[in-house]
Amino acid sequence: MRIFAQIIIFPFVIFAAVIWLFVGPIFWIPLLGKSVTIFTLAVLTSAITNRSTANSSANLERAILYYFEGFKAILRSMNIDRSEKTAGDENESLIGSIFSNLASVFQMMAFASVFWITMFVFMHHLGILHLQFVADWEKRLFSSLAVSSPSVSTASKLLQPQTPTSDPNRLQAQLDKRLPSELDAFRTRRAELWKPPAGRRDSRARHDGED
Repeated sequence: MRIFAQIIIFPFVIFAAVIWLFVGPIFWIPLLGKSVTIFTLAVLTSAITNRSTANSSANLERAILYYFEGFKAILRSMNIDRSEKTAGDENESLIGSIFSNLASVFQMMAFASVFWITMFVFMHHLGILHLQFVADWEKRLFSSLAVSSPSVSTASKLLQPQTPTSDPNRLQAQLDKRLPSELDAFRTRRAELWKPPAGRRDSRARHDGED
């Protein structure tokens, strides 16, 4: 009977292993990044304070093996020994088995979401990846904040990439519009610089009258 039960369970175990093959890295990479960061800081602080880093090393080891331990836990579900089950396990309901680790699952999902969103935004602004959904999300964010803060609207305009104008007709129109005003300003400034003082204008006027 046990072999028959394992034959029935086997397809579901393989299905769970295939799902974990793709879903596991979504949780494994953020956990690995967090553990490496904590371990690095722990090593630096231990060098300063001369304290042990055993706990940080153990956490890093668990993070490294996290993905592979997931496969082991899935495959281990085929070898259920009924002698190891306790009275609490026998009385555990389906709802209790689902909600027993739900808090830990939500915590892992929240951390993974923050990690990947931050990573995508960082890579988008560095130019490594062009992610349109990140640009659209930032545009909507700045648009919503611009209603309450005008400075944010100005900042959003500054953050937008400036594309150079390549239309020759538009460039010529801009030059024709700017050159007359600049020439008028130059002529006015030159007239002010070459304008003689008031005393010299009066003496010159009297000299012209005598002649």
